[in-house]
Amino acid sequence: MKVAGMEKALLIGDVHAEDVLLSHVLQFGRNRGLDVVFCTGDFCGGSGDGDACVALAKRSGMRAVMGNHDEWCVRGQVRTLPDATAFHKLGVETQTFLKQLTSTITFRTAAGNAILCHGLMRHTMAKVNEGDYGYAIENNFELQEFLSQNTAHILLNGHTHRRMVMPFGNKVIVNAGTLFRAHQPCFGIIDFKHRMIAFHEVSLEGAIVEADIRAF
Repeated sequence: MKVAGMEKALLIGDVHAEDVLLSHVLQFGRNRGLDVVFCTGDFCGGSGDGDACVALAKRSGMRAVMGNHDEWCVRGQVRTLPDATAFHKLGVETQTFLKQLTSTITFRTAAGNAILCHGLMRHTMAKVNEGDYGYAIENNFELQEFLSQNTAHILLNGHTHRRMVMPFGNKVIVNAGTLFRAHQPCFGIIDFKHRMIAFHEVSLEGAIVEADIRAF
């Protein structure tokens, strides 16, 4: 697996225990000349099989970050939500995987340095929405943290469950969307060399269609 100066990657958003959909997406990504698989986390919090999701992630060599649902699961917080994952019911390997997730991963691409996170930087609950402007941008302190740093110009995130490419001057945020079945499941094939991402939608039956291509 190439990491330094990578050109193409499979970008998967919030998983939410959708093990069947995750399997379809990973199968689609095989043999497509991709350098790495990225995921914005939230393996927990869904009606599927969290253990199966983590097993698939490990077999694929996926590089993933911790989502807010993963954090809540590990800490035993916010457990009254529908389909909240009980940490003690997960397998030992899954528990270890979740506990070892970090909030950010910084890496080098053909388009420069990038950061993978769940929300915004280390803040798993932070977000920015397409169409935000003015006060909503200026007073989004987590967003300003990304815009003011010089480590990376690209941020790959999730959390909102809405695919998005949002530029901020010479920086850009690319949101991977989600696999959560109720929120138009999708994923992206990101081409750093040509600064393009092809979003694909995936059905519960495993049918995958290219939805749109966006430049960043």
